[in-house]
Formats: sequence, C-alpha cells, structure tokens
Amino acid sequence: MICGQTPIKLDGGFGLRFYLFEWALFFARGARNVRSPINRELKMKARVVVTLRNGILDPQGKAIEGALKSLAIEGIESVRQGKVFDIELADADRASAELVLREACEKLLANQVVENFAVEIL
Repeated sequence: MICGQTPIKLDGGFGLRFYLFEWALFFARGARNVRSPINRELKMKARVVVTLRNGILDPQGKAIEGALKSLAIEGIESVRQGKVFDIELADADRASAELVLREACEKLLANQVVENFAVEIL
C-alpha cells in the first residue's frame, strides 16, 4: 500500500467498483490537472442554500404549488423555490472555508436584496 492511500475492501461490492472506475477515469485523462481519487477524502464539502426572503413574492413556487394541486397531490399548503449549491473546497480549515463560502454568497451566489443564504459545512 502506498503511503497515505486508503485501504481497499475486497468485498466485490459497489464501493470497489466505484473506486476502480475513478482510477480508470484518472488514468484515461492522462492524470494531468486532476486530483487523485486517493486524495478525494481530504476535500471539505459544503452546502449553500439560497432562499427568497419572507415577504418576497415567489411566482415559481406558486406555479409549482398549482402543478402539484393539478396532479391531485394533497396536503401541500405552500411551496417556496430556492437554490442549493453543493461545493467542494480545497481548504481543510473550517473557519477559512466558511469565510470563503460567505464571500462567494455575498458576491455571486445570492442576491442579498431579495435572498437569504445559509452555509453548512458537511
């Protein structure tokens, strides 16, 4: 086993096939400008949820609500539409990662006039 490499479970299950598939893609791309599948555990993952502020009209949510009612799906009182961003970060420090994500939201991902955002480090 190479130093730093995660051990492979030889159970023949989906995990092994996916691991081998990642390696095949890695070598098919010529291993240039691509992170090794071994190092994928070192990346930090985060989720950013952007929603409309309360009091802002949501025509897309109303359209979805109407479509659900027309499909005879009962029990849904109201729908508000939003956006979810799943992000992989190169930095493993939680505090700096949260700062980077907040900056991304303030500059690009969310229109702070009409939208709220929530950052969650996974």
